[in-house]
Amino acid sequence: MIGRTISHYRILEILGQGAMGAVYKALDLKLERPVAIKFLVPGLDSPLKARFAGEAKAASVLDHTNICTIYEFDETPDGEMFIVMAYCPGENLRARLKKGQVPLQEAISIALQVAQGLVKAHGMGVLHRDIKPANVMLSPDGVKIVDFGIAKLSADQVLTQAGTILGTIPYMSPEQLGGKTVDARTDIWSWGVLTYEMLASQLPFQGESDLATADAILNQEPFPLTHFRPDIPDQLDTIVMRALHKSSDERPQTAEDLVRVMRPLTIGSGTTMATAENVVQTPSIAVLPFVNLSPEPDSEYFSDGLTEELIYALSRLPNLRVVSRTSAFEFKTKPQSVRRIGAQLRVAKIVEGSVRKLGQKLRVSAQLVSASDGYCLWSQRFDREIKDVFEIQDEIAQQIADNLKVRLSGDAPAILLKRRTENVEAYDLYLRGRFQWNKRSGDGLLRAREYFELALAQDAGYAPAYSGLADYHIAVASWGLATPTDAWPKAKETAERALAIDNELAEAHASMGTIRMWYEWNWGAAEQEFRRAIDLNPGHPNAHVQYNLLLLQTARFEEAEREIRTALTSDPLSIRINSYLAGVFHYRGEYDQSVERCRRALELDPQDIELHVVLALNYEQKGMYREAILELEQAHQLSDNNPLILGPLGSCYAAAGDHARARGFLDDLDRASQVTYVAPITWVMIYLGLGEFDRAFEWLEKAAQVRDVLLCYLRVGPIYQCIRGDPRYNALLQRMGFTSDETRTLSA
Repeated sequence: MIGRTISHYRILEILGQGAMGAVYKALDLKLERPVAIKFLVPGLDSPLKARFAGEAKAASVLDHTNICTIYEFDETPDGEMFIVMAYCPGENLRARLKKGQVPLQEAISIALQVAQGLVKAHGMGVLHRDIKPANVMLSPDGVKIVDFGIAKLSADQVLTQAGTILGTIPYMSPEQLGGKTVDARTDIWSWGVLTYEMLASQLPFQGESDLATADAILNQEPFPLTHFRPDIPDQLDTIVMRALHKSSDERPQTAEDLVRVMRPLTIGSGTTMATAENVVQTPSIAVLPFVNLSPEPDSEYFSDGLTEELIYALSRLPNLRVVSRTSAFEFKTKPQSVRRIGAQLRVAKIVEGSVRKLGQKLRVSAQLVSASDGYCLWSQRFDREIKDVFEIQDEIAQQIADNLKVRLSGDAPAILLKRRTENVEAYDLYLRGRFQWNKRSGDGLLRAREYFELALAQDAGYAPAYSGLADYHIAVASWGLATPTDAWPKAKETAERALAIDNELAEAHASMGTIRMWYEWNWGAAEQEFRRAIDLNPGHPNAHVQYNLLLLQTARFEEAEREIRTALTSDPLSIRINSYLAGVFHYRGEYDQSVERCRRALELDPQDIELHVVLALNYEQKGMYREAILELEQAHQLSDNNPLILGPLGSCYAAAGDHARARGFLDDLDRASQVTYVAPITWVMIYLGLGEFDRAFEWLEKAAQVRDVLLCYLRVGPIYQCIRGDPRYNALLQRMGFTSDETRTLSA
């Protein structure tokens, strides 16, 4: 073919050979420009010729910067069929992958551009059905999808009969392998395989033969991407793994969904989220729970407490990402290799150790390990007295900082772990209180309160114990375990005591921010407190979580997402934080994205009550009342029949047309309120579902009187859409301080 002139195209060189034919570089003699020409392999039967014609027809309707442009389709006098396409200089992605691992930002950029091309193609009714590295060109002017060799128009039934398998096996979806009719979600699957291969440097499904590879696609689950690269952002890992879901209904449903997630990850996009580059450059570490080797059966609190103190100390170091307690403690009862833990937590270094406490004697062993290979970078054993526990903690933190080459800024204190009491007994009791607090149960809360009070009996000036008491009262007020008007003043009093003693205690500022927000409705002062807590301890997840709620309740959705994603960076396995991210999507009206986040988080903990409730609220807004009711009934059972869940459950039954069942829940609530406190918003939700707005406003007034926490979602809750035109609604918003500048800080 070299040197021949076909029509007005002179063949210059061969570019590649595929199953459907050969591709050549040629010169367009009329327009004097280089082009690419694909010739059909001679001797193929009529159906394959029809497919070749289908390629031209399908691709000719596409005009997009990320799709190779089709100029012409023709046939030589000898019956040779050919397509003339734009010439894309550069190399294809397959050649690029052979050179080694693709840098993270380069991979993100390529994946985004392929997704953008698919948006255009799918919007024109065109499927590719063979997205793979060989069909992605990396040219100087961007990424181009080429070779719609087995593409088809969605409306074309001739070439899409069930039972026909077309494609390249490692990139084929389960429905393709089954010979089933395919749609855009098949291209999304192949996009997921291609992106996975770029990031992991291997295919997600592979075998020694095509048959073995097909079996893996149908029956095996791939490793998470973070198993190979801990630096991969959470949202990137999530979207790729979703694309590889075996059920097409569980994948992203459109290529636009891919673009929406990928675009903020590119450098220079203007997004406020952390980019992958930031994750790579920031040193990262996790402190695993120290093993308790003490003979006393109830001394576990001490090893846990020492672990938490080290996490807090290291989180004060600038330019160091420290995994918070919740995610680190996930591995307390789930031993895994250091490498796997590092991949799941996305950290480069891990601290592990043990504690043996015997009377007043204390032995602490600690080591710093590389997560990539398990190599020990530093280790030391400390044999001291209990009274020296503060020095041990600070010395370990300083040694770790030295080994990580992280230094305190010039104006930072020399001691990482600030000693807030000289009374070791008070400190011991405080650790016992936090141990009980972290159980997150009613009994644990009560025992935590007892220990905090005993710690204060030992040292009346111990600020963390006052902060612990404040958290206790906040919990019983917000969880409906006591009447809010009784609990909130106690929370405020103890938080103020903590700050009067130590105004640099981040936990106390976070607690005070919550009190200003949910009890006082003082949004500006609350924001100041949260920002102060974050300044004092940027790695303190609770401050970011609570600040996220303030931003969410005041409809500052983008800022709310930024804060909760920041918390997720240091606490990636936290069910609570994942549920709050789902909440951001819900209140922003992105119900499908919220549903997906809930489902992913429920894979970590299928018993989480809040996730089932958030999932149900999304289903309700989507009109999927049956699904919403099933989720709420499960949540009601998991919560030991908590009456609070009857509110959304009654609302869903009412929306589904079963008003009698909804009214029955009102009777149940009246009976329950005779023996325990029930949040007034519970009645509000049912009356809104029934369309009885006057009764709903009566209960909204009761909610305002007792400072019901859930009332703070009045401005953004989708359930209130039906009353937003009512003057009583606007009056209540104004009364709560929801004005145009309600969150403007005094220092702004």
